[in-house]
Amino acid sequence: TLLYKQKQRLRKRKKNYPDFSTPEPDTSSAWDLSDVTGTPSSRWDEFDSRPGLDDEARMASSRAIAAAAEKEAMKNTKLCDPERTGESVLVLTMTDDEEHDEQQRSMYSIDDEDEDEDEGEDEGEIVEETDIDEKDFVVLARMNHDTSSFTEGLSFHEGIMYETTGLWGKSKVIRTQLSDNKILASKNLDAKYFGEGSTYYGDNKLIEITWKAGTGFIFDATTLDLIRQFEYKTSNGEGWGITHDPINKLFYVTDGSTYLHVWDDETLIENKRIPVTDENGHPIKHLNELEYTSKGVLANIWYSTDIILIDPLTGKVKKRFDFSSLKAENGRGDVLNGISTTHEDGIFFVTGKNWHTIYRVKIKAWNDID
Repeated sequence: TLLYKQKQRLRKRKKNYPDFSTPEPDTSSAWDLSDVTGTPSSRWDEFDSRPGLDDEARMASSRAIAAAAEKEAMKNTKLCDPERTGESVLVLTMTDDEEHDEQQRSMYSIDDEDEDEDEGEDEGEIVEETDIDEKDFVVLARMNHDTSSFTEGLSFHEGIMYETTGLWGKSKVIRTQLSDNKILASKNLDAKYFGEGSTYYGDNKLIEITWKAGTGFIFDATTLDLIRQFEYKTSNGEGWGITHDPINKLFYVTDGSTYLHVWDDETLIENKRIPVTDENGHPIKHLNELEYTSKGVLANIWYSTDIILIDPLTGKVKKRFDFSSLKAENGRGDVLNGISTTHEDGIFFVTGKNWHTIYRVKIKAWNDID
């Protein structure tokens, strides 16, 4: 069968794709769509017609997830006959709370075993000057990025890159020396935590939040030893992104909703919530990874190739930047997610989940923004 052949191929691969070799999920809590035939739209229609989806809100959410995933998949993968070689086979799964929404919205393709196994995983070569000119930015340099890293948080301080990754049982905190892309330290989170956003702050500390546990961690940024564990609440009980404002001593936190949650950086107590609105006054949902800057708060939006600049006082979007060309270069990777300042104003590091590259970019209009 199609699923069996995919399992066989996966056993031969070294890359960190999801494990499809596990038993069939219980359909009372999960749906496996790999056996559904027909056009993409008819597959999802069949999914919607199955019993057990009587919760209208959940079904509407599932349809939204499916639409976004299908659109992204059609851009970067092929649905094809498994007997053919050199092409990709796409498996779509939808699960309940046991899998992260973002994980399941990811589209993974599986190629023949003769593909280069080491793509994007070198520890050596750092950056090549590219000077690629796009509408909103210029690519100044590139750095290899581990394609197994499901990036949730990215920050930079004095030559060191800090990255936190997600997925159940695979979440890590990674400290990398940027000059040679050497991993200096790496720490695995307990398997019960799905790692999310993080940021360097204060006197050599790194703070990280988690997706559904309502638990956060503060690490020593050099050793990655745990300094403190804490509990927190958000508008929906989830944690997605976090960044630090060193001037006002605040954290800004997202939970996938339309809110910026504002925390005191000592007590970690929430002071207020700021709804974020677009240029036309409409709420912006799915706010994800964040980065505090001299001009405001930069934010990824889940499943968007735009990065927005938010006024943290009003919640209004000041500027929008299109990074779709970078997503196109990383077609086998997942969504754009990961922003970090550098030591130069207007120059940033950006990447995505399972991308093969971290980009150093200069935003063109940065100096013109109030």
